[in-house]
Amino acid sequence: TYDGRFFALNKINGKKVWEFNIGDAVIWASPVIDEAGNVFFGCQWPIQKFYSLDGLTGEKLWEFDVGSGVHCSAALGENGKVYFGATDKIFALDTKSGDLHWELALNDPGLTANKSNTIWSSPALSNDGTLYIGGDSGFMYAVGTQSGKLKWKFKTDGWVTSSPALDVNGNIY
Repeated sequence: TYDGRFFALNKINGKKVWEFNIGDAVIWASPVIDEAGNVFFGCQWPIQKFYSLDGLTGEKLWEFDVGSGVHCSAALGENGKVYFGATDKIFALDTKSGDLHWELALNDPGLTANKSNTIWSSPALSNDGTLYIGGDSGFMYAVGTQSGKLKWKFKTDGWVTSSPALDVNGNIY
């Protein structure tokens, strides 16, 4: 919510199962849920963190200090990693511990078309180990999920705010 509260509701009757209160923060993005039922989401200003909660109890499993706002939903990889973008960076964290696997800074003038690069689109993962994501720099990025290295970028001449989709022929939309 816009007031820093995150809810689990019963889908049958709409009653609150639990509530997690972050405090004075804004939660914009939708959560993702792993096979164990753990919930992952980030928030933005003024608390700029990424969280993992137990889906049954709402208990905080871990938190990661992002240092910038998270505007997009995350993507879960088959390798036990969770991927998401923030202002000027893309992150890969371990889903069990919240430890940083890698981060890729996008505030390098060689990577962006302006001074800030807020990542608005949620990442898409391909089965070849590539993450695709875009931001307000006007670029679509392809990043190796294991290394965190930039594979390529494509300039669109406009903000990339929607999330990419992949087809079976190897195209990105």
